[in-house]
Amino acid sequence: MSTECVERLLAHRKVVGAYELVFTGDLLIGDLLHDDPFAFLLAASLDRGMKAETAWRIPAKIRNVLGHLDPARIATMSADEVLAVLKRIDGKPRYITDAVRTIMQVARAVTDEYAGDARNLWNGQTATEIKARLISFHGVASGIASMVVNLLASLKEIEFTEKDYRRMDVKPDSQLRRVFERLGFCEAGATERQVVDAARRLHPSYPGALDAPAWHIGRKWCHMTQPDCPGCPLLDVCPKRL
Repeated sequence: MSTECVERLLAHRKVVGAYELVFTGDLLIGDLLHDDPFAFLLAASLDRGMKAETAWRIPAKIRNVLGHLDPARIATMSADEVLAVLKRIDGKPRYITDAVRTIMQVARAVTDEYAGDARNLWNGQTATEIKARLISFHGVASGIASMVVNLLASLKEIEFTEKDYRRMDVKPDSQLRRVFERLGFCEAGATERQVVDAARRLHPSYPGALDAPAWHIGRKWCHMTQPDCPGCPLLDVCPKRL
């Protein structure tokens, strides 16, 4: 059954549009990766403890308050100044003090280490190198770093090697974990490490390929309560371990 579930997830991955994962259809967000890579990096780094689309709207809201989203100018701001900006927006980060540190570190790194262009963080780098650079930012753990490299692959920003793909993991957030548990990929209450290991075991050539379809199913059908099983594309293969 696990093999059938994996195959169905991979099939659903082809249905989920890559741009749906970064909410380009949202007028406030738009195509951050191509229009403003710094905003893309900032949004991805802040995508924790809140709804994903809320996190991806934050750069635009910061721009609305400041009148710009220039990493060099943000890098010169004090923590109190950044905090004051965040307090003026609705949909502010859940962990607002941590978000201040993240924003300042990302802005300073882009300015001082990547020649003012966020794309230099990932251009010409392996997946492992990109993850290491991301994890150096405050609050950016392995899960977010994995999400970013998977997005860069899905959005055709980077052509990774087969070796890279084998090292690209899922982001074990609540949506994906719930789907994995109900599919029987891991036990209920599994740790983040166990969820990541399950993906590696089930699809070793590219564990992260299971990320987007599982996240999308968890978000759209496999809700925490009252899951919409009849509408789910995995209905006929899911063991429904609710």
